[in-house]
Amino acid sequence: MSNPAASTARRCVFCGASEPTREHVLRKKFQRTLDRTAPENLSFTHDRTTAFGNISSSKRAYRGIPFELTVKAACAECNNGWMNDLENAVETDLLDMIAGRHLSLNADRARNLARWVLKTALMRQLMNGQVADWTTPRFREIYEDDLSGPVWVAGTMTPEASYWPQMPTTLVYITDARGEYRVLFCTILIRHMTLHSITALDRSGPRKDFGQLHVMHSEAMHGDWLNRIWPNPGHVRWKNRLQFSSGDDSLRMTAHLLGAVGLIDPKRLPRIT
Repeated sequence: MSNPAASTARRCVFCGASEPTREHVLRKKFQRTLDRTAPENLSFTHDRTTAFGNISSSKRAYRGIPFELTVKAACAECNNGWMNDLENAVETDLLDMIAGRHLSLNADRARNLARWVLKTALMRQLMNGQVADWTTPRFREIYEDDLSGPVWVAGTMTPEASYWPQMPTTLVYITDARGEYRVLFCTILIRHMTLHSITALDRSGPRKDFGQLHVMHSEAMHGDWLNRIWPNPGHVRWKNRLQFSSGDDSLRMTAHLLGAVGLIDPKRLPRIT
């Protein structure tokens, strides 16, 4: 199933060399592996917070099979080349996390997982139909396997959510001495697995130059809640550090992460039980 609002790119967002083709946001192979082959009522939420604190929300409803969502962004060479290789590299670890199995990730596997999360988050954001997001330098960096820029990835295992997959996004506009830039928060929830990513869209440079994003690198900010995957700690032991009462609580973590770095009013935080 496609989103007609996100089909206007002229060149591949990753390599910039060829015409884009339709790419699945989540691997289609998973629909049979996870037994999600029947059409369902799907919804994807997107929040936007301006530098003045104004918040707007949108919710798109679809009828279709969850793992058939596509966006026209990547060329056939990227889709069938490095992107397919990346999907193959993380498939076993993803399926283990989705099933709620504990595992350990060495540095190479953690890097592959972080790259997959960031790629998927950006592809999900393109579903919102925002043309400006097609030109973020993060696409080229992911294509070149360069994760040194302003990105952060973490995750956890939880009880199974009431429905999945879910991929809510939040786009926050931040103003500093250099002007305005945007930070994308994305959560990917599939059954027992929840992965959070934070990406500064409009600039390159070291993470320390990105204010609130840099704060998220402190283990104290999330150590009791999440397993940090990137920046890479050298070894990731994937386990549930906090017993949520339901899988849906893991989605509410996005708001708490925003509140922890001062991007939203703590009074607006949903309760995690």
